[in-house]
Amino acid sequence: EMIRSVLPLAAVVCFTACGGVRRQLSNAAELEQGGMMEQAHAAYAAVHDRRPREVKALVGMKRTAQARYDRIAQDASAAYLVGDRAAGDALYEKAARVLAEAQRDQLDLRVDTQLEQRRQEALTTWVRATFEQALEAFRNDRFEECQRLCEQVLRVEKDMSDAASLLRMAELEPLYREAHYAAELGLWRTAYRIMKRGTDSDPGYKQAWTDQDRYRTKATWTLAYVPLINVMM
Repeated sequence: EMIRSVLPLAAVVCFTACGGVRRQLSNAAELEQGGMMEQAHAAYAAVHDRRPREVKALVGMKRTAQARYDRIAQDASAAYLVGDRAAGDALYEKAARVLAEAQRDQLDLRVDTQLEQRRQEALTTWVRATFEQALEAFRNDRFEECQRLCEQVLRVEKDMSDAASLLRMAELEPLYREAHYAAELGLWRTAYRIMKRGTDSDPGYKQAWTDQDRYRTKATWTLAYVPLINVMM
């Protein structure tokens, strides 16, 4: 009698469990049909966690993961094409996270091979435009702005020699001008000290060395001349 009573109970439990899975799969399918891919993916994943051998759940996970990735990749490409690099990069990273999650769940997704190409094209365009802005800032004596723009470029293109050179010029040009101004006022020692800061930082600037030697000579001559005047008086 005990066996006869256990068998119907087991059947009821199995039927209830199977019914629950069917309902979950049905809910996931409705979410998917409604375009709510992230929620549908989560619903399929919940069934898969509960029943790892449930093929429909695994297939649904892959299908919705692919749809999520495709949508994000398309939006990223569209952002890059209109020149919105910030939005494109944010979506690019989001697409990468979806791929990482799929790989973790052993889901093999198709990757948009053109997305990386569009990202690189957008990056190249941004670097060129930002460097041109830096040049314009330098030409108009906006040296701090020039430095900031060059630093932005170098964070992306670390080996861009033109940006590195322009950054160095933007850092040193104010020093050279300050030294020349001190020299115009006859402050030779001050001019020499300022110019030396420039040559210490950029030993390859020949004109700076020439000016520095001239300022040193003038400063030495001035120091020697002042005591002579005092003696004569």
